[in-house]
Amino acid sequence: MYFCSVSCSKDNDLLAEYITNNDIEEIDYHETIDPNKKTIVLPSDFDWNNIPSEYANANWDINFDFDLKNAIVRLPSDVTLNFESGRLFNGTVIGDETVIFSSNRNEIFSEVSLEGVFNNEYIFPYWFGAIMDGVSDDREVFVETLKQSVAINSKVLVDQDIFLDVEETGSKSIFLDSKTWIEGVGNDTNIIINNLLSPAFYMALTQDITIKQVTFLYDQTYDANWGWDNAMHEANLKQLKDYMSLAHNVTFSSWNPWSRSPIAWRSVFSLEAAKNVLFENVTLKAKGSTADKFIVWGIKLKEQYNSDQTISDYNSPTSIPENIVIKNFNLDGVIMGIQGVVNGFTSDGITSYRYSDVQTLDGSSIGGNGVGGLHWMPPPHLFYLNPDTSNSHITSNVKILNTIDYGDYVGTKNVRGSAGYCNSLKLVEGILNADVENYKSYRRDGLWDLGAVTNGIFKNIYSEATSDIFESSWGFHNARFVEGNLTNCTFENITVKDISDEAKIYPWNYPNGNSNRIENLNLYVKEYVGSSPGPFGIFGSNNTILNSSLNIEKHSSKQDYASVIFHLDSILDYSRNNHYEVVVNGWRKIDEDPLKKKVRLIFARKVNPNSNQAKVTDVDNNFVAEQVNANETDTWVRTEIISLGQGNEQLLNTTVPAGFSIKKVEVDILENLANGITANIGFSATQKDNLASNIFNGKSTIVNQFEIENVFNDNKKMYIFGNQNFNATGKIKVTIELVRKNISDW
Repeated sequence: MYFCSVSCSKDNDLLAEYITNNDIEEIDYHETIDPNKKTIVLPSDFDWNNIPSEYANANWDINFDFDLKNAIVRLPSDVTLNFESGRLFNGTVIGDETVIFSSNRNEIFSEVSLEGVFNNEYIFPYWFGAIMDGVSDDREVFVETLKQSVAINSKVLVDQDIFLDVEETGSKSIFLDSKTWIEGVGNDTNIIINNLLSPAFYMALTQDITIKQVTFLYDQTYDANWGWDNAMHEANLKQLKDYMSLAHNVTFSSWNPWSRSPIAWRSVFSLEAAKNVLFENVTLKAKGSTADKFIVWGIKLKEQYNSDQTISDYNSPTSIPENIVIKNFNLDGVIMGIQGVVNGFTSDGITSYRYSDVQTLDGSSIGGNGVGGLHWMPPPHLFYLNPDTSNSHITSNVKILNTIDYGDYVGTKNVRGSAGYCNSLKLVEGILNADVENYKSYRRDGLWDLGAVTNGIFKNIYSEATSDIFESSWGFHNARFVEGNLTNCTFENITVKDISDEAKIYPWNYPNGNSNRIENLNLYVKEYVGSSPGPFGIFGSNNTILNSSLNIEKHSSKQDYASVIFHLDSILDYSRNNHYEVVVNGWRKIDEDPLKKKVRLIFARKVNPNSNQAKVTDVDNNFVAEQVNANETDTWVRTEIISLGQGNEQLLNTTVPAGFSIKKVEVDILENLANGITANIGFSATQKDNLASNIFNGKSTIVNQFEIENVFNDNKKMYIFGNQNFNATGKIKVTIELVRKNISDW
């Protein structure tokens, strides 16, 4: 609610509280004209060219239409123009601490330019003739309102639905001047747009633009079999060139503005080297319920030639968008969200609902086909930041905070194939200083692509995805690392789940890079049936992975020698100062063939002279695989509870596998043995007590440490022997700690 006053400053002005009644289309201001000012009722023959000085500091009641006849009217100071039923047209009005007041939704200015000082915080499109019924085209009036608002440093307030017909290619885009401010009265207020092959709005070489508290409702249908052609591309270049020439003194000598993918012309907002832009409490929403009616591209961030120069070749100076801030921003029915190159990008509170890939109504032509070629649509993402093929700039200083991508996919269940997919976040090809925190993604396609990021923070991340929509050979991991090194990046408190019934690949793959830290990374799969290595490893040096886990509900992989930690050959030979510690829950049983079935480390070879260490703890098998430099140590603690039967000799189910030695045997009496029984544990009748001896009721725990490593060449069975019949009495627990040492030579 806004509160009005006739004696107000710029930030506390006349148009302050209003209530719109859609039935009678009237505004209730809850304030009146300042009674302390004198009121002057302007007669129908009022001479605007000769205003008496005593008309200053007064309320002017305007009840008639006045033709200013192209005159320049200079108002006296501190005047309130109270339009009761009249209007002004054909002229220029220069204010001096002037306030505009109207208690209705009538047009009050026609072909009038406002200049000077006006104390209105807001002006309204209907003041300039907008119908604002959500159906009639108000584009021209809206453009005029924007122009007047900038001229008097006011904000445009949209308090009812307004339709802007911006469909025509290369001619109807709206260029926002510096210091433009567009504000709605809530997310129920719609600016309805229908752009198709040209941006709805440009911010080209402009700055200090704010858009707040409004929904841009998209009402259009694209053709997945028509992407772009040269005529469409040239029309958009001409529109942009003409604007840059006229508004920013850019001379193009046989040259064109910078352009990128011609599909980016479809964006709702195209930011061409714009600076200091704020979107706050804004929604981009597709009116249609099917994917062919979705917004193809939300926001394009683009490099562009600078103002005030002649462009003669590609080396002319360019800039990229700077200080772009997006707060509490909703995307609903958007294919490509925010893409491009930027220096200084902050999003805080982005929520994405419906998404898709380009396709026809029947789900064919996924990714686009026909005119423009196969897959004319770049693989879309919620965020896609990169250098955008710039030769001079990279994306830098990015903060993406408090994001929820609900991943409500609309359209065919099929995917476009190995040509790309629609995961949530893509930061690639050259990113300097990125901070991604509190990010949740439920997109079926996955969480992210990351590559070539320097100084990155990725913290408090949660993702669920389904890898089984893709061929496993494509390697579309939920969290995927692509070409380019990560340098000095931190990953902390991250949960990544593959919720497919069966997973053939892990939901996380391997980054390249140095000086990176991963802590509290937790990976989840349901049933794992794959054969791929990993998933833990960073291909470089000075990297750390700590307090992290792999969690498998059912491990059905038949792959022998499967690793949990994995490095490529070159990394095995030359990496240094890597330290990994990982816990695995749900690994397959290893009893039958521990050397083939155990968790493995493909970490560092014996030719590597550098310091490295890694540890994997297999909780289910009570097995720990460690490696320090090239020295591998497997520790396997095996436990068996034995209920004693008849006779004085009993075979244990537990064996000592070949290649292992025994470090410790511990025996606990859980239930008393028969009277007079003394038991021993050993390998055979000739070695009855070489593992544990003198087990009797008065001694509840026996521990036998083995200082000398005796590596067994074949499997060894274990027996419990008694000095007399056990008489089916007693229960003991035997715990044996086995050790295997090896020199890594993958």
